[in-house]
Amino acid sequence: MLGMTDQQKLDLLRQVLMALGSVATALGFFSAEVVSGFINTVMQVAGPAMMIIGLVWGMFANRQSALVTAVANMAEVKTVTLNPGETGTRALNAATPENVTIASTPAK
Repeated sequence: MLGMTDQQKLDLLRQVLMALGSVATALGFFSAEVVSGFINTVMQVAGPAMMIIGLVWGMFANRQSALVTAVANMAEVKTVTLNPGETGTRALNAATPENVTIASTPAK
């Protein structure tokens, strides 16, 4: 969609949903009692859910292979070279895109 990143698309969706909710409330589609009950239910679920989702997402998104893959997939990046002297380099290379390579000699 017009060269937008995934994060920009999610931000746009978030803004559209907030705008639609505001318009629906302003036009009287929801009574104060309905909105209050809904907000109470959401708040009771939101805190624990955010903590659990944040924990799982943080563990998933910040894996070394995920970070290297994110960098390797950037349009501005031609290649990523891994240090052969580091533990796990071969496994990391196997879990990332083809433009991630292992250097022939360790970096100094």
